[in-house]
Amino acid sequence: MSGNNIVYRKIKECESSSLFSLMETIFPKYYHSIFFLHPDKTIGAFINEEPIGGVNLEIFHCGALKIGYIGWVYVSSSYRGEGVANALMKEATRFLEEEKCSYIFALIEGDNPSSFRNLEVINGFRIYSLFDQIKCFGFNIFKIWKVSSHIFDMGYFFWCKRLGDNSSYLEAKRSSLKDWIINTLLNTLLFSIPLSLYFKITPLTLSLPFFILLLRSLVQIILLKLKGKSVIFRSWDSSFSLSIISSLFPLFFPSPGGIYLKGSSWSHREEKTLLFKTSLSVIILEALLLFLFAFFKFKEGLAFLLLLFLSDIFMPSYFFSGFLSSRVKRESKKVYQMGIFITLIFVLPLVFFLFKC
Repeated sequence: MSGNNIVYRKIKECESSSLFSLMETIFPKYYHSIFFLHPDKTIGAFINEEPIGGVNLEIFHCGALKIGYIGWVYVSSSYRGEGVANALMKEATRFLEEEKCSYIFALIEGDNPSSFRNLEVINGFRIYSLFDQIKCFGFNIFKIWKVSSHIFDMGYFFWCKRLGDNSSYLEAKRSSLKDWIINTLLNTLLFSIPLSLYFKITPLTLSLPFFILLLRSLVQIILLKLKGKSVIFRSWDSSFSLSIISSLFPLFFPSPGGIYLKGSSWSHREEKTLLFKTSLSVIILEALLLFLFAFFKFKEGLAFLLLLFLSDIFMPSYFFSGFLSSRVKRESKKVYQMGIFITLIFVLPLVFFLFKC
């Protein structure tokens, strides 16, 4: 396939190193250790035989199902905005269809609308909830998560297309309220385990996930709505892995999910300042709640909130990219670094001091 002098084709073995080098110039260093590239399953975009982009694919079997995974899509900065990524996705889908795959899926971070658009152009891709994934793949879902490293990541969503299904995905049909309620109930259920093991279960302590996650969500919704933005709540299916593990310890790891701008027509470059301000407001609220819980010696409150706050401060990169620190760091590394400094020398020592006094 070609257009505007760009040729899209499966790469040759000898071109692997040049495609790999291109990936290294595009993605941050902390991604490099999880790169993969298979010449027989990698589609490249070339101008005069020079690579300007690529899409790296995996094909594997889950029982009777043949699954295609779109793992890495990348385009040289000189050619972005010219439809290269969209063309690569179409070519990748065509290739996986020819390989007789039953399903094709990709994992995309929730603040990456440009990638949403590339999937929505290809009719049939939609976000599969955890229930959808289990319904389609059963116990094979664990193999799918292993291949795609979708085990602990936060804020990455499972976009899937069943070949032969031309139904379009309408995001408006998703119920944010229903998703939020289910997500909060799961957090409450898991938090009840350390409550029963280390603390005291009361109506107040059992309602902690509801009130904290409600405040966290409402602040974001109100601030974004005031700017005329449409929003949607999405739970993070894979993040419950850490929540389940942490439920055996006093400090619980919440799986809060996230408030996202709705649709794919928005630009992250244009909205990142608003997302930064909204996220910073929530982090400040969480710090104030920590001080309050420490002052009143409310150890159950600290047990639920502390790791959530620390995640929102210290975890801006894969695989914690859904936490608020990612939005802060993308807008201002200086503010992000200052937040870490203030947390280490002021917030955490003061919380400890208030709790011990």
